[in-house]
Amino acid sequence: MLYLSLFSDKKERVLQTQMLMVTTAEIIRLFVFPILGAILMFVLQPTLYQNQMIRLTDVKKIDQWLANGYYPPATLVFGCAIFAALVWCIWNTMSPPPSNMASRQRSVAWWVLSLIPIFSIAGGVFWSRKAVLGDTNGSDMATLTLIFFFAIDVLLLYWLTTATSTPGLAKYLPPGASLFRK
Repeated sequence: MLYLSLFSDKKERVLQTQMLMVTTAEIIRLFVFPILGAILMFVLQPTLYQNQMIRLTDVKKIDQWLANGYYPPATLVFGCAIFAALVWCIWNTMSPPPSNMASRQRSVAWWVLSLIPIFSIAGGVFWSRKAVLGDTNGSDMATLTLIFFFAIDVLLLYWLTTATSTPGLAKYLPPGASLFRK
């Protein structure tokens, strides 16, 4: 276990140590889930399009669509989900232990932070649907699959990461965290 201490007074240090206790497993999960998400988003999902397991009949050059209509929105969703998860975990590492009222407020903060990756899904789909690309490479047929894939990605990158890696006394605050934590 890794212990962090920010105060010099012994009683405050003991409390701070208990509250900022970050396990090695939490740190490992904070890296593992983004790596798995990157493999899923940038290797497996594009392969489904390239091998035509998911057919896009309105796209003539699938490699060009992937380069312009898939990878940039996927990067946006990936970055926003990782950013939100890191903000949540760092904030809970540096904050005092939550009281009952503070727990409710932090739960609301978790939901507010979840809007970042959710809005990035909308932005990514908007990007892919010709809004930015013009009429040359966009795909209307990819919309549903992109929404589905990006929703799965956000569940892995934001929800599962925060549910399993939130440190200290706030570890049960993300929805469903009790399913993964002892």
